[in-house]
Amino acid sequence: MSDANELDSYFAVQVAPAPLSTDFLIPTRTPRRWGRVVVVAVLLAAMTTVAAVQLHPPAGAAAATPDGGISFAKARPPVQNFSNPARLLPAPVAPPGVGGWTPLLTRNSAPVTWDPCQPIHFVVRPDGQIPSGRAMLDQVMGELSQATGLLFIDDGATTEAPSRGHNPYQPARYGKKWAPVLIAWTTPAEDPVLAGDVVGSAGPEATTIAGQGERIVSGSVAFDAPDLEAQLAQPGGGVLVEQVMRHELGHIVGLGHVDDPSQVMNPSEVVGVNDYGLGDRRGLAAMGSGRCFTKG
Repeated sequence: MSDANELDSYFAVQVAPAPLSTDFLIPTRTPRRWGRVVVVAVLLAAMTTVAAVQLHPPAGAAAATPDGGISFAKARPPVQNFSNPARLLPAPVAPPGVGGWTPLLTRNSAPVTWDPCQPIHFVVRPDGQIPSGRAMLDQVMGELSQATGLLFIDDGATTEAPSRGHNPYQPARYGKKWAPVLIAWTTPAEDPVLAGDVVGSAGPEATTIAGQGERIVSGSVAFDAPDLEAQLAQPGGGVLVEQVMRHELGHIVGLGHVDDPSQVMNPSEVVGVNDYGLGDRRGLAAMGSGRCFTKG
């Protein structure tokens, strides 16, 4: 049974002149949340253009539109050398079976992932946080870490506001390193993409490491606090709010949408889905099984 609200309109991004292939599925129902991917510094010396594809614009028909919210870093942190990199947490074990998930980005048919030998730092802007919001977020982050074998480190609170042009390198705010993943409680007035029934948006940001390939380095999540607080007040609302969190954080680690309604990464909120499904978990294990980089 599907909730009638909209979960996310999905954007796929291609980068020229060295595009990453983007795998996506067109939702079979009205979408509700927004998964986005930003690729930064794909070719440092090249001019880069962006074409964004919105699958469900307001007019109802698929259309290619420029996406002003997608931005590219004009600079990047000094290159770090990681000597003898090793996983920080044990490698995840995928459930038996195949399929049931899709990556947001692939390169040479392989998913673009985080580096499992480096921690994923995140910050939370707490303004407008819903009741028990932090406890639910901590619960879902723990589940995500266990399913991916990726280590998440809480860098505390931030005043950074969510934006469509989130910059993955902000030395004045976070120092000369990749910016932590931003998780923000917000409103449609501040973030217009959350207008109507859209309850959240999220997406990772990736870069090319010379000679080693692509990896995810940052990202951002925005939750519609008024909508989620209203949902929380309904019977069983806490389960659905956690489902929203699982879905958006699934995008952050690199998962795309699937059309299976039994999976959290389905783009519509489904009553009775209160945990990552087997397909989700196969995808999360894959996204946590990327290569270790010696530079970053």
